[in-house]
Amino acid sequence: MTHLGLVQMAYGRWLLSLDPTLDVNDGLLRNLDAWITREGSVLQPCFPAPCGMRMHTHYRLVSGIFGTLAQANNGQVPANSPVYVLYYFRTYEPATGKLILCIEGLGVGLGAKPYADGIDVIYYIAQENYLVEYVEKEFPLRIEQYAIRADSGGPGLYRGGCGAIRDVRVLCDEAELGNRMENSKFPPYGVAGGRAGAPGKSF
Repeated sequence: MTHLGLVQMAYGRWLLSLDPTLDVNDGLLRNLDAWITREGSVLQPCFPAPCGMRMHTHYRLVSGIFGTLAQANNGQVPANSPVYVLYYFRTYEPATGKLILCIEGLGVGLGAKPYADGIDVIYYIAQENYLVEYVEKEFPLRIEQYAIRADSGGPGLYRGGCGAIRDVRVLCDEAELGNRMENSKFPPYGVAGGRAGAPGKSF
């Protein structure tokens, strides 16, 4: 789960966007007199609180900090970004009963920066996306479309990065297919007059 260091890192990241020559060291994290997280909150959970979905918590924390800073400094922060999407496919080998499990991360569009467009379809953990051929070779799936979702980034002086369309066809008789996606009800916000991006959808 997340903790105080993440709050400091998010704020330090903002300072670096203002002055890239700053040294990334512990001194950068001492730029405020007090850092407070409330015990029992999502940032300082108490046992036996559930601690899954860590990247969603991470991104919502960063977006909350940046959204607050955007109101204080006329939007001189990156616009909001969603978390990468995961989908899972689960079935069993008919002859052996062996579990077949595919969990794939998909790229999303990142929010625009104060000086440049956001990045399209990036899976930020590895800065890459899995090859379609890998999925189709290893699992009973066919990727029928993998494309940039046009105009899904929020418009503005600098537009947000576009997301992806991923159409998956299941090639076996019975399976479970699900996803982990956010920003389907509340799309990533824009700053400094920029508009929000398009919400995520699954069908």
